[in-house]
Amino acid sequence: MPAHKLVLALTLTLPTLAVAQAPAPAPGVRFTNVKYGFSATFPYDLKEEEKKDGEITLTAGNPEDTIAYMFSVFTVSDEVLKRKPVAKILDDAVGGAVENVKGKLVAKTDIKIDGFPGKAFDIKSDQYMARCRIYLVGNRMYLPMVIFQPDLKLPLDPAAFHSSFKLINPKH
Repeated sequence: MPAHKLVLALTLTLPTLAVAQAPAPAPGVRFTNVKYGFSATFPYDLKEEEKKDGEITLTAGNPEDTIAYMFSVFTVSDEVLKRKPVAKILDDAVGGAVENVKGKLVAKTDIKIDGFPGKAFDIKSDQYMARCRIYLVGNRMYLPMVIFQPDLKLPLDPAAFHSSFKLINPKH
């Protein structure tokens, strides 16, 4: 399965109405989006798709489609936030990602960013490895991930990509 298809499978179901796109930064340049409250560094040309209802997906991959760096931001409904504990929301998101790619969860741990809860998790499929993080910040979920064939040399280590993710003015 090409990396871009795995990227699409890992994202949760998002509305498909695209709106105007901002210019993408040059490869290896820090991307900042104040509207969605984050910044991160991507090693390849970046494609940005902003969707209806406060959702955005960023993808950057190699020409061979064997390495992809991805970042999604989406909104969690107030109903879900009231009905489910934070740990359950995060676990459900991890489970959905694993199920969508028909992969196997090989690692999962609790993490935090700026005091907000999250999960670090790795998914292995037949051809790819996905190193993922997911954070719940207020009613937003942030999902940075690196998807790659395990035998490839990556231009930016997954740990460095995840460390590059910073929140901008998060609301506690």
